[in-house]
Amino acid sequence: MATSHKTARHKLNGAYLLGALLIAGLVGAIFESWTVFMIAAGVLIVTSIHDGNIRP
Repeated sequence: MATSHKTARHKLNGAYLLGALLIAGLVGAIFESWTVFMIAAGVLIVTSIHDGNIRP
């Protein structure tokens, strides 16, 4: 039986991704637009990767 090991890096990456999606969801809901949600999510995720918060 295989077990799944989540490292601290995986947990942090998940937290940053979830945070970005939650913020993008709020922005999308304010503007009532899926397009704004997608743009906000993309911008937040790309900036998190660029800043080094989300690491491969």
